[in-house]
Amino acid sequence: GDTASYTCVASNIAGTTTREFVLTVNVAPTIEDGPHTVTAHINESAMLECVVKGVPVPQITWRKDGVILAGNNGRYKISENGSLHIYSTHVTDTGRYLCMATNAAGSERRRVDLQVYVSPS
Repeated sequence: GDTASYTCVASNIAGTTTREFVLTVNVAPTIEDGPHTVTAHINESAMLECVVKGVPVPQITWRKDGVILAGNNGRYKISENGSLHIYSTHVTDTGRYLCMATNAAGSERRRVDLQVYVSPS
């Protein structure tokens, strides 16, 4: 982000004093537009996009049907850009997902629906 140092100088006949300030400009998160519905066949991988920008770097949280997805699950991974990668989909992965990006300047959210299909045998 933009961080700059400014110095204020005040002076008169009696002398001079200075004061330094550091100004940091924060930028609220934005989420790039992407597919709002993702489909996958059972046991395939699925990528739910949530490409986030902001200053400072936003914290990403994913929810499925309102429940926060813990980061330590072996079935999925949240990538550095914020997208959710499900390695091997189950029928129970079908649902409404919400990506939330938060930083000091604000927050943004994006919904992605996942539909997992079972192939006819």
